Amino acid sequence: MPRLLRRAAPWLVVYEMGRAAKDHWDHLDPRDRNRLAELVRRSKGRPQNLSRSERDEFRQLVRRLELLRLGGAIGGAAIAGRRGRRGRRGH
Repeated sequence: MPRLLRRAAPWLVVYEMGRAAKDHWDHLDPRDRNRLAELVRRSKGRPQNLSRSERDEFRQLVRRLELLRLGGAIGGAAIAGRRGRRGRRGH
């Protein structure tokens, strides 16, 4: 494998993972995306910053993201990237 391609391969995997995440995010209804983003901003990363009903709404929106399916898509990209790096021990 040419040196430039070897150096680019990890970035291609990251790109594919990002693309899978964006495609997944885009499957959410735009109102759900906006509301989920609003709740994340309001919580500042701390669930206790949300009311009980907001936390319930957050959980419901996250379930719609189908994170297991996203994990499968991202995992597939990561595995494909690892296959291209076999035989490079010690480099």
